[in-house]
Amino acid sequence: IDSIPLINSFRRIGKINAFRSPHVLIKEGLINNKVCASYMDIDCSFNSKVYGIHHEDASLLKALTCFINSKFATYFLFMTSASWGIEREEIKPGDIKGLPQFSEKSQTKLSNILDEIIQNQNRILPVQIQELEDKVNAIIYKSLNLTTKEVILIDDFYKYSLSLFFEGETSPSLLPISSENPETFGYIN
Repeated sequence: IDSIPLINSFRRIGKINAFRSPHVLIKEGLINNKVCASYMDIDCSFNSKVYGIHHEDASLLKALTCFINSKFATYFLFMTSASWGIEREEIKPGDIKGLPQFSEKSQTKLSNILDEIIQNQNRILPVQIQELEDKVNAIIYKSLNLTTKEVILIDDFYKYSLSLFFEGETSPSLLPISSENPETFGYIN
């Protein structure tokens, strides 16, 4: 890498401010069948397969990163995106703009969770990541005033339908029901 000459010029069409930090970068394609957004606090450029959002309020961008990576956003985008499931699994800028707004009250909580992940990124265990993701989802569900039934539908979509959509007949969602756990498949009214 030392042999590569330093590049001092910037040749990119579009608003240069979009490449200035802080910003949220959203991958157009999916990663592991999920939407992928990252918070960046350094200037960087990115290609046309990444949608960048720049704003001076880092807390807002951190909260937005959590929101876009949430179960709710995956559910909402799957149900509303024109290209997801038709041709290729892509999220377009218009799809992201169509997400409902989360409350200002939840912004600080979501931002703090992302700060915790960033500060502990080299020491955090997968079980801790899952706990933090569960916290993020709970904050978003509360912010959007979702009912228990709506939360169950989103969680079931995320756990079963998404797997079935991408994996087809090899999906774990199609495993036979065991006689030992029929209550798992019961409906809460």
